[in-house]
Amino acid sequence: MTSAPVEGQNPLLQHDFQVNVGEDVYTVVVFEYPAGKAPNPPDTDFYVKLVNAYAKGSESRLRKRGPATIAGHSGFEAIADDGKGKLNHLVDVVPAGDRIYMLATAGPKNHATGDDAERFRDSFRLLGEPPPSQSAADPPAQ
Repeated sequence: MTSAPVEGQNPLLQHDFQVNVGEDVYTVVVFEYPAGKAPNPPDTDFYVKLVNAYAKGSESRLRKRGPATIAGHSGFEAIADDGKGKLNHLVDVVPAGDRIYMLATAGPKNHATGDDAERFRDSFRLLGEPPPSQSAADPPAQ
């Protein structure tokens, strides 16, 4: 885990959490704004800038992007590729009060649309909230 002020955005803080599992990388980034200063609600331009910054930092190119519902919240989702056919990224952005959460996972070709990436995204919860209702296609584990 790392935490650092965001250059040019002080006092915005960025907290990074990352786990490597084999060839796959799972990351949660939390952007913590001062009380009342987070974009609320974020507009499309905010989301596009954020996922473009991720793509630039990961040396990838966005292939698909748009609104999405993550953990029962309106958010944004993007898929990016490294252009070499080796790495594929799924990026989700979830606003919640004075924080913006970015979930990112990267792995080999087709990772972004695979079961592991979807399971990572779908496992995200904001503490203090009930879990989203289960669908018949994805019943709770026994």
